[in-house]
Amino acid sequence: MKALKTLHSTLLAASLGVLAVTTQAACDGTATVENGTETAPSTFGGAELAYPGRSGVRRTGSLRTEQGPRPVAYEEINGKAVIEGDIVVPLALVTSPDERSASGAARAYASARWPNGVVPYVIDSALPSQSRVTDAIAHWTSKTNLRFVARTTESDYVRFASGSGCSSSVGKVGGVQTIELASGCSTGNAIHEIGHAVGLWHEQMRADRDSYVTINWGNIQSGYSHNFQTYTASGYDGLDVGAYDYGSIMHYSRDAFGINGAETITPLTSGVTIGQRDGLSTRDLESVRSIYDGVTEFSMVSGWWGSANAGGGIAVTQLDSDPRPELIAFHVDDPSGGNNGYYRIGWNVSNVALSNGAGTKYQPTSWSGPYSIGGWWGNSTSGAGIAVGDLNGNGRPELIVVHVDAPSGQDTTWYRIGWDLTTSGTVTSWSAPYAFTGGFHGSSTSGADVALADLNGNGKLDMVVATVDNPDGANTIYYSVGWDLSTSGAISSYSAASTKPGWVGNTTADLGLDVADMDGNGRPDLVVSWVDDPSGDDTHVYEVGYDLSSSTGAVTSGWSGSGSAKETTARTLNARVGETTQGADVAVYDFDNNGSKDLVSFHIDHVADNTGYISVLKDQSDKMYRLAFKHSGKVMDVMNASTDSGVEIQQWSAGGGDNQKFAFRATPDGYYFVVAKHSGKCVDILNASTAEGAKVQQWDWNGSDAQKFSLVNLGDGSHSLRAKHSGKCLDVYAFNQQDGGSILQWTCNGYDNQKLLLTQVTN
Repeated sequence: MKALKTLHSTLLAASLGVLAVTTQAACDGTATVENGTETAPSTFGGAELAYPGRSGVRRTGSLRTEQGPRPVAYEEINGKAVIEGDIVVPLALVTSPDERSASGAARAYASARWPNGVVPYVIDSALPSQSRVTDAIAHWTSKTNLRFVARTTESDYVRFASGSGCSSSVGKVGGVQTIELASGCSTGNAIHEIGHAVGLWHEQMRADRDSYVTINWGNIQSGYSHNFQTYTASGYDGLDVGAYDYGSIMHYSRDAFGINGAETITPLTSGVTIGQRDGLSTRDLESVRSIYDGVTEFSMVSGWWGSANAGGGIAVTQLDSDPRPELIAFHVDDPSGGNNGYYRIGWNVSNVALSNGAGTKYQPTSWSGPYSIGGWWGNSTSGAGIAVGDLNGNGRPELIVVHVDAPSGQDTTWYRIGWDLTTSGTVTSWSAPYAFTGGFHGSSTSGADVALADLNGNGKLDMVVATVDNPDGANTIYYSVGWDLSTSGAISSYSAASTKPGWVGNTTADLGLDVADMDGNGRPDLVVSWVDDPSGDDTHVYEVGYDLSSSTGAVTSGWSGSGSAKETTARTLNARVGETTQGADVAVYDFDNNGSKDLVSFHIDHVADNTGYISVLKDQSDKMYRLAFKHSGKVMDVMNASTDSGVEIQQWSAGGGDNQKFAFRATPDGYYFVVAKHSGKCVDILNASTAEGAKVQQWDWNGSDAQKFSLVNLGDGSHSLRAKHSGKCLDVYAFNQQDGGSILQWTCNGYDNQKLLLTQVTN
């Protein structure tokens, strides 16, 4: 998912938190009744309207959105704020222009996108003609990479129910959200409303609309002209994605809101039809793929799996001369009555097109049969995982397998080494089990995993092991480092155990682990995944711990749920996991060689049979941005590219240096750490001062409010950075336009020396 971008395309990607889009006129041309008054649909040309025939008090205010407050004009009708005629927003989300809303308030609302494109749903038994819903879902399923699944215990889901019109919220709003379908709403209308529910708006709100259609303002009914504003005229921010689409299923018709059916929208291209409700157009499909560009389908790992709750793991490596990588999938099983470890090789992972043309998925071209790992295994549900790395320096990777067991009555993590994986996937021999004595392990069924990386830069691989435990009554993820693996596989010393902050629902939740540079600053980061159900849904989630210390092995620059600046806390890897105790893992790899890391999600589930599943979440590295001040065109710059704490941040002419590249790391309370790529240090207000004119510097991450900023969308394509602790904005002192101009904090005023233009740059 691309960060810091609101997609406005053939259908506009939702950005307004909680929205409702309602078609009060019956959808197939029949009349509807509201408050006892019959309204002829021809009055509005089938256009979406929340309260047909009613007008309210016109007001202006600030709408609390996912991207910060935005100016907006609205009507207050029936205790609701009505925007653009059909967008119904609770008044609690709209403040008067002089009322200062709490920074980050919109982050209480769920992301507009459904995690991994999975949409749980229910159909009310009282809804007539249910085939229009099932046919609409079948249409979406056959055309897109989204998956609609019958709800079981999911807390966020879509409910199809009877109503007075055809209506929906926009995007995933959290909890149950209802698509209402009156008896006259057709399958096409249901397809349209599902489009809203997955995060899509109307085509005619695009900024480039006037290049494709003429709005006949004189033909619009009195009081409804505001429905024809573009999103930029309404104060919204966004990007038009793809070409304008007359054929979009979400485009207004020619006579929408017309006086006596007069034409209000005239296409500049002759002979085209607008306002169709037959199905998703080709460009609609392209828009959906853009919005859900990180979604790939699950691929099954072939072969038998004895238990869905078996410990398991996944790793990515290169075994043969083909440039495409291999997957190694691992699990513990007891097919012959003896618990044993098994692994399979998935050869030459490729990105293949789905048969329905709705996207792609990553999958190996073939799978090997299971290879047995020798030695004892106390329990098939033991926490377990795998990693690969070249320990003996001969150019062939070793396979390291860990599991938790208690052969002598004490729960301990053990690891074995499979030496020299061959081009056929076999190992030449297995080591005896080594005890990983760093840290403690409360239960043999606790989740566990392993990763390999050279953390201290001495040319020897270090082993990071993580487990879930609750020694003090709180379920917690612990990790520790075994330093400097020898060529025989022995560990020279251990670090103390460190913890990942935050909740973990169950000590038997399986765990995933990998080490990779997720923010491009040259320092290793820790990627941790686990299965949990904080909202009642079993979900595979992950977090990133930044900058592992070369001396202690601990995370030094805090934790963030995602490489995306718009995400907070743990992010979903995949949303369909049957139980928290099922085997699961994560691995990091750049499959498409675009410089941004992809995450492989692995879990064992029991859908029809116990089976391993993989999916890939693409492009999860932190996105880097250059931040240019609008008044000068110069960019934020760490003076002299210094890596020292306390160095001033200034403005300077744009260049290619990493001291002008900054990543946004989301915080659980709705703000961002702004991190310089070259140093890994945070933008910081000197001494946490709240004073006007306080110095802006870089400093080691400390998690304080003086390092947290809200990214405020100013509605003209620019943003301001507002410090949490002071409420003041970053400001170029005295409108200086020269290189070296000082950046201070100052009362937010909306002037151009506080406006930042964000440009994504390569790592």
